[in-house]
Amino acid sequence: MLLTEPHQLTATDDIENTRCIEDLRLWILNHLDAQHSLGSLAARARMSISKMQRLFGATYGCSVFAYIRIERLMRAQKQLEVTAMNIKSISADAGYRSVPAFTAAFSTVFGETPARFRKGIK
Repeated sequence: MLLTEPHQLTATDDIENTRCIEDLRLWILNHLDAQHSLGSLAARARMSISKMQRLFGATYGCSVFAYIRIERLMRAQKQLEVTAMNIKSISADAGYRSVPAFTAAFSTVFGETPARFRKGIK
């Protein structure tokens, strides 16, 4: 017998999906330095790539890679506040291969360069 109606999600499915996406988010936070792929993240969430992307976006309002980028930049912002690390080291720690790329991303998110941000907190 062929199914002609789309699968209807039950409340249990919704709860399980929400739990899997939240577990994935928490895992990402604990593994920000890792190299991630859509396939590995979807496998960790125990769902297909397209389902993981759709549910993550619906839950957190951005793609999983945008979330990772923003979390790394927020960590960099905190490093600028509380450490004496140089910007080149912070940029590498945030996963950027060049300081100009890091500066552009930081400026887009926070509205000022890392150097200006650091200067403003002193």
